[in-house]
Amino acid sequence: MGLIACEVLRQELSAAMEPCGHTFFPVWMRQGLHDTPDLLRAQVQTEIARLEQAEPPLDAILLGYGLCGGGTAGLCAGNVPLVLPRTDDCIGILLGSQERYLSFFHSRSGIYWFSTGWLTFADTPSESYYAEKLRDYAARFGEEDARWLLAEENRWISQYQSGIYIRSPVGEDTDFEQQAQEACAADGRSKRHRGTTVWPGGSCPADGTDVFWSARRDAGSSGTGTAGFSAPGEDRKTRGTANRKLWR
Repeated sequence: MGLIACEVLRQELSAAMEPCGHTFFPVWMRQGLHDTPDLLRAQVQTEIARLEQAEPPLDAILLGYGLCGGGTAGLCAGNVPLVLPRTDDCIGILLGSQERYLSFFHSRSGIYWFSTGWLTFADTPSESYYAEKLRDYAARFGEEDARWLLAEENRWISQYQSGIYIRSPVGEDTDFEQQAQEACAADGRSKRHRGTTVWPGGSCPADGTDVFWSARRDAGSSGTGTAGFSAPGEDRKTRGTANRKLWR
């Protein structure tokens, strides 16, 4: 089996491959390609073509991507089946299904998602992230302009009311959960919520584990939040790289 996947899913997919009895040839793509869907499509298509040349021929090529802002639309393979999850993006994969993704979307608005992979590979804001960003901008543009730029970058975050951490059923993720909790709690109004995440196919524990920390936010309030989510069907990455920013 060939596997082409975003590195955000590396921990979970690596664990799922071990017990399944197939030999995999994984290709881990750098996080962030969703911000440029055409580039994502071109690079994944190149890897598909390369895997199609494998000897002996592969049984299938699996993609560790959702629609991802349209970046996987139009991908094709020759004589090797190409398997793609039916979900808008990696959050649906991490939650186990598009249906579960939609259930969260309909039950609570404005969710901003965390996972181990996002916290590992993406630019995940925090107080230290902001301090570093402010120092960088101040060095280039001056202190006053730096603060204005940071504020302007983060206007979009007002649409989010919750931050949810998806606990991985594999590996030790206490530190990652703590990072997510601290980001959500930065405005002093954090609340802990408990839930489960169900993995498909039994590759990971089907009964799930605790899932998320959430900080509810009032309209117009200031504070800190984290990693992103948009309405299923409107992949968050289609709105550009600004969605990797955070509240002031």
